[in-house]
Amino acid sequence: MDTTFTMGHLIQLAVFAFTVAAALLGVWWRIEVRVRGIEDKQSVENARASRELQDYRLHVAQHYASWEVVKDIEKRLNDMPDAVAERIMKFMAIRVAP
Repeated sequence: MDTTFTMGHLIQLAVFAFTVAAALLGVWWRIEVRVRGIEDKQSVENARASRELQDYRLHVAQHYASWEVVKDIEKRLNDMPDAVAERIMKFMAIRVAP
């Protein structure tokens, strides 16, 4: 059995190593392309969702009252019977006075 390592063996080993490395890089490249495609698709969906959320927030701000406005209206409505009663009393005082 011949155990000498010749130039032919070295070339065969180099070609084999190159083939394995190329195959691994090819698989890596395909996986990378798919991952980037998914990331790009996800970033587009995130941008669309962000834009929709901004549009919804704008819609809510334009069409619904804020909490401060609701509290102000509630306060005015609660104070209104007192103001009406005062006006009636003033009116009656003017009418009754000789």
